[in-house]
Amino acid sequence: MTPLGQKLREARLKKGLSLRKAAKQLGYTTHSTIQSWEQGWRKPRRENLERLATLYEVDVNEFFQAYFK
Repeated sequence: MTPLGQKLREARLKKGLSLRKAAKQLGYTTHSTIQSWEQGWRKPRRENLERLATLYEVDVNEFFQAYFK
């Protein structure tokens, strides 16, 4: 897991969301997109990091800092 993936997972769990619930709230039909970001298989785009930060109620800069580690 990458530093960004770790941050994403921690923020999601702190908010009490499963992968499926987070995906549904973001409008995805499956959880695989979020899972691939958390596992480090793919990197999310900036706008997706912003959407995740809003959903998880965290400062998006936390994700940006981890993105570039």
